Amino acid sequence: MKKIFILGLDGLEYNFVEEWDLTHLKQKEYGKIVVPIDRKLGVPNTPEVWASFLTGEHIRLSFEDYNTLSPVHKILKFLRKYINVSLGLSKKIRKRVLGVHGFPRVKLKTFLDIKESKMINVPYYNYDGKVLTVTSYFGAERLSLEQTIKLLEGIYKVRKKQIINGIDFETADILFAYMHFPDALQHFLFVKPSKIKNLYIDLNKFVYDLKSRIPNSVLFLIISDHGFELKEGIHSKHGFYSSNKPLSPKPTNITDFYGLITKMLE
Repeated sequence: MKKIFILGLDGLEYNFVEEWDLTHLKQKEYGKIVVPIDRKLGVPNTPEVWASFLTGEHIRLSFEDYNTLSPVHKILKFLRKYINVSLGLSKKIRKRVLGVHGFPRVKLKTFLDIKESKMINVPYYNYDGKVLTVTSYFGAERLSLEQTIKLLEGIYKVRKKQIINGIDFETADILFAYMHFPDALQHFLFVKPSKIKNLYIDLNKFVYDLKSRIPNSVLFLIISDHGFELKEGIHSKHGFYSSNKPLSPKPTNITDFYGLITKMLE
């Protein structure tokens, strides 16, 4: 049975990794992977893709699945426009309706439920929602573009340290660490390609630092749910993966990893 480390980098674009020859992100084996395309958006939808990765099945989730509020929550939202009221119900309702900070509940068993696992800020498990909070404040015009970028860069730095400090295989067979980057910053920096390139170079160095702390015997997987189109400022329609060891069979779809990982954990 192997030990497995998975680094989920949301929005990592295959073409940028290739163009800038980021060897640590590439590892020994890498490539594009097929991911679900949201029927309404026409591009990959982050919660949908990560759910598919974790379960091995194409999970179809629309925005309504995780944005729909219960009737009581709708009333509270309306009242808050005029008075400061919550009655202590808001957090409970949000947890029940939305799952973990904006990610809907996934009822199917994931590969993280099969063996001893450790999760660092993973969707559907313990995602802290800080990125979503910052971006929602920007959308509500409570933060400027400059303030939003600064806050996201701060979260990115904290998250890198959190992942490095969280490496521990003594009690876990599989460790999954997730960052909502580079996606979160790409949505705000896409008009400044040079800053995007600097972000990718920093991610490449971060992976190098991670590798120095992880035994060579551990399977190191990097997974991304989609890439990014700088011209349009939208998600590209393919995902990315890389591995420090050859994978057999070679994955072509985001759902292929469930079988690969569960077989390795037998």
